[in-house]
Amino acid sequence: MNRVPHLIAIIAGVVIGASGASGELWFSDDFESGTLDKWTIGGEQGGLVNVADVVERHGTHMGHLYHEGASTLTLEQMFIYDPALVFEFDLEAHASSEGGPDSSVHASANVTFWFLDELGESLGFVRYLRCTSSYPFDLHNPDPSKEVLPIIDDALHSYSFTIPELLAHIALEPDDPIASIWFRFGEYGTGNSYSNIAELWVDNVAVFLPEPPMQQYAIIELGTFGGAESEAIGINNAGQVVGRAHDQQDDNRPFLYENGVMTDLGTFGGATGSAWGINELGDAVGQAATVSAVRAFLYREDVMMNIDTLGGILSAARGINDDGTVVGLWDVAGGRRRAFAYEDSVMTNLGTLGGSDSAAWAINNNGDIVGYTEVPGNLRRAFLYTGGVMNDLGDLGGAESAALDVNDAGQVVGYSDTAGGEGHGFLLEKGVMTDLGTFGGSVSQAIGINAGGQIVGWAHNSDGEQRAYLWENGVMSDLNDLIPPGSGWVLPNAWDINDVGQIVGWGYFNGTKRAYLMTPSGIADCNDNGVPDDLDIAAGTSLDCQPNAIPDECEVGPGHDCCEIGHRIGCSDPAIEACVCAIDPYCCETDWDRVCIAIVTSDGCGTCDAHLDCNANGVPDDCDIADGASDDCNANSVPDECEDGVCTCLLRGDVDRNEKIGKADLHAMADLLQSGVFADEDYCTADLDDDGDIDFDDLHLLIDLVFEGTGTRSFGGTGVVPGPL
Repeated sequence: MNRVPHLIAIIAGVVIGASGASGELWFSDDFESGTLDKWTIGGEQGGLVNVADVVERHGTHMGHLYHEGASTLTLEQMFIYDPALVFEFDLEAHASSEGGPDSSVHASANVTFWFLDELGESLGFVRYLRCTSSYPFDLHNPDPSKEVLPIIDDALHSYSFTIPELLAHIALEPDDPIASIWFRFGEYGTGNSYSNIAELWVDNVAVFLPEPPMQQYAIIELGTFGGAESEAIGINNAGQVVGRAHDQQDDNRPFLYENGVMTDLGTFGGATGSAWGINELGDAVGQAATVSAVRAFLYREDVMMNIDTLGGILSAARGINDDGTVVGLWDVAGGRRRAFAYEDSVMTNLGTLGGSDSAAWAINNNGDIVGYTEVPGNLRRAFLYTGGVMNDLGDLGGAESAALDVNDAGQVVGYSDTAGGEGHGFLLEKGVMTDLGTFGGSVSQAIGINAGGQIVGWAHNSDGEQRAYLWENGVMSDLNDLIPPGSGWVLPNAWDINDVGQIVGWGYFNGTKRAYLMTPSGIADCNDNGVPDDLDIAAGTSLDCQPNAIPDECEVGPGHDCCEIGHRIGCSDPAIEACVCAIDPYCCETDWDRVCIAIVTSDGCGTCDAHLDCNANGVPDDCDIADGASDDCNANSVPDECEDGVCTCLLRGDVDRNEKIGKADLHAMADLLQSGVFADEDYCTADLDDDGDIDFDDLHLLIDLVFEGTGTRSFGGTGVVPGPL
């Protein structure tokens, strides 16, 4: 157990160690004689105790309180109150009395927790003891209800007490603020001399604040384009992820992943590509192949743009800020590479610090650019480019370094050689470079940092195995320890982390290399799409008609939008639902998942366009319907006021409008034909073929309906659909 020591104050000459190891114990007593009978400190002994017996029974770090006769001997300590405090110790206690109540004999060995206010006045206490006297306890304790009896016997035991457990034994008033705790071991005796014995053996005293539990994460696998492998490289605060994934030919393709869907961003005619960065606007950057070269790209509004204006065999974009400035590297004359910044269609060569090559890896919203550059001697150095000047960021005592990311606060991460020649991840803050260390191995890298200073990367353990990590507040945590056990994942790498705390990278899922997205467990993601619910709602990718901050597809109740995942069967449009479930019964038996949504469009059951607002009232149509602000009598998810007027929910063929189709409708149709009514909305129920005219074709259809016993119902001018009479 990791512990945070919380040793606050020392009184009465007593010291209690604040770690799990045996603490140094000082005894005090209130003997009238002022002498201490028997004691030990860290194995040393005083008084009449037989140290050989102590060591043989309990080891060298036992504290021993012992008394025969009428007096009290104590071991005590005061602590500032904290509800998270935990008290631990090993204790053996023994008490015996000779004589009966008439002889006023009582002996006890006890542990007491006193709760005190700001003035040091008692608010109550809890006492655990062993007592062999038959004397009633209220002779010795003003409030016997605060005694807890007995937990201690004549064998050595380990005890742990938390504040809630202790407070459960006493009643405090709301205006009784606890300021401190007096923690006390003691033995107590009354009556004639040598008529009672009380004895405690104390070891491994620890009082500490437990470390808060490590943040746990949910993890999902992002998939591929039909091939074996994938890697996630960048993520923005909306949970959009970029990276690369194999297609069926096992070529890497650049992808954008959002709302459970992985999209191939394409290339410039070649087979491969990778997406490396994404800004808050959803603009992605990376590199993609042409037939004979590799070019940096900017993917914006579904269009991939070649931003390499300088030629060369290779260029690659690595980062983009919210202003749209792109950074990366490209080939120049002589086969050398240079860091570039691309802004407003202008490519700027950032140069070097005297060497041949350089590369830019990240840019923040202040325009600060980081990467690495060669210096004379062909040594690679981390740089910060700001205000038109490239600066060497230094190192951890070794020769080379590289910077890989920078946040808006100017914190830079990367890796550097140490004085011992090992490469370690670093954090550079206010001119100070901090070695982030490893998991006991020799190598690590810091790759991504968010606005809160959380860092991700990878590090070797003592066995030389590579492990993905999260570094926060000076602590490096193995991401493999933060995901559910038995998940099937082994995580060697983490590439990026957003301000929400979501982490992306690649790992081995059941032995196969796959991109992952980790989301802190405290963040609601009811639809399991890897995007926090509030971001889904804010982006409009999920509706929240109530509103209650829960995406509608996660609500229990009426069917949800057919174009959104819902953790229940079916969806809101009966026609689409029936069509989809005829193809895949799972959708109406277990769960309306992403496969069901794909079937809607791919198999002709409907379309999954953006949420519509046909009546232009600023509220999505399905929210209007869900809230009762619009009627939808034909259950097609379109408000009735947006459809073809009076015929929206009337039977096509019900010419006389009596809600049934019969011979009377034939007479009404004949009257219409004689009167010469054509294309009149008031008589739309007579337009059975929905061609805008009332003619003999409609009469023939009506005759079939009347004499064949079938009826049709109009659905907003979209044609006739079979329906009941």
